[in-house]
Amino acid sequence: GSLGRGLWDFYKKRNYIFPGMIGSINEAVAHHDWIHVLAEYDTNGIGEMEVAAFSTMATQSESAVMNFLGTLSIYQGALLKTIVAGTPLGHDLEVINGPERIAIALQRGKEVSIDLVLGINFFDYAHEPLEELRKRWNIPAKPA
Repeated sequence: GSLGRGLWDFYKKRNYIFPGMIGSINEAVAHHDWIHVLAEYDTNGIGEMEVAAFSTMATQSESAVMNFLGTLSIYQGALLKTIVAGTPLGHDLEVINGPERIAIALQRGKEVSIDLVLGINFFDYAHEPLEELRKRWNIPAKPA
């Protein structure tokens, strides 16, 4: 039930290569993955937009806004002509309740009581129970 175990499960479920290993993601994306775990967002297009929206409001970092806009450009606007898992990127916001999900992610991020982007090392909290961290940091439950 720890934050670290949540990240472990997140990587194993998706067959991701753990950070620090050859072929893995960079430090910034790895940091972003901790937020996926804390906020309970998936890694599909709408999930990536939700985590970017959530992160934008859960930090003082101005670069988070650019990340959010970039994520929208990729997953909704098909900025990159890429195919992920056999599906072209674009129009991912057009799922049931897509815009509402982004609005909820923005509101959830706004309520967080700690900056989840700047100056936090999630490894310092990896051993702590995930649910306790969510309560301590005022991360609202994700609606069903």
